[in-house]
Amino acid sequence: METSLIIAQHLEELSAPVLLQTVNPNSVDYNHFITLTDDELDRQPFGVITVNAKGEILFYNEWESRFSGLPRYLVLKRNFFEEIAPCTRVPAFAGRFQEYVRNQRSASLVAFDYVFTFKEFEYVKIVFAPARNADAVNLLVFKQSYERFKSPSELYNTLELKALSAMSKEELNMMSYGVITLDHEDTVVAFNDWEARLAGIPRYKVMHKNFFKEVAPCTRVDEFEGRYRAYKKGNAGSETFDFVFPFSRGAQFVKCLFLPGRESKSINLVVFKRKLLL
Repeated sequence: METSLIIAQHLEELSAPVLLQTVNPNSVDYNHFITLTDDELDRQPFGVITVNAKGEILFYNEWESRFSGLPRYLVLKRNFFEEIAPCTRVPAFAGRFQEYVRNQRSASLVAFDYVFTFKEFEYVKIVFAPARNADAVNLLVFKQSYERFKSPSELYNTLELKALSAMSKEELNMMSYGVITLDHEDTVVAFNDWEARLAGIPRYKVMHKNFFKEVAPCTRVDEFEGRYRAYKKGNAGSETFDFVFPFSRGAQFVKCLFLPGRESKSINLVVFKRKLLL
């Protein structure tokens, strides 16, 4: 059975959310980290994933297992980027990792914010740190609050959304948030996998259709289309705003952002899931 199928089945079996302690990354002493044994790493109140230069997982601590919902036996000796967390195969994560490895895992730390897609979004602080094995890297995962991402400018810079304008449709499919690309006539020319899952609509049903008239008529209001028209005319800069999509399975509260698309006059609608409104 393929790893992705095994993981999907395991996630479906989870019956209750796991409450995990939130630790301030600035409170951690990283200087002695390379001296910790596996048992000591297992007791850390944050995620520790040890990988080699190729991304193969060598160690996966208890906190990270509970956080992701994946038992250790499912992930060990598998490639973190290819098999376990394909949403990290982007410059914002994998690119930083490759650069860190190229720099021979210097003593300096690399820290950045990221979003993991499990059953729900999980906002985290990632830290790359040296591992006990000189040929490996510790990926440290700190659970964060969504409130850290309220600032539009921080959201724009932290998640490196500027890179979206240069991404192909294949690269957009690896994003851990929704991306819908509209051409100059508001026709859907890209609809990534994440957005298809959120909306519950297969890609083939929306491609080459008018977004506002045929795909999401609920957006034909000033709060959404009005902002879009202003942005399209150049009368407004990039900004985030909250919106509610009335999907058949329940209203979905999201944060949206407009960004330039790859092709001339195209626009990316970026969608971040927030919470389900009951």
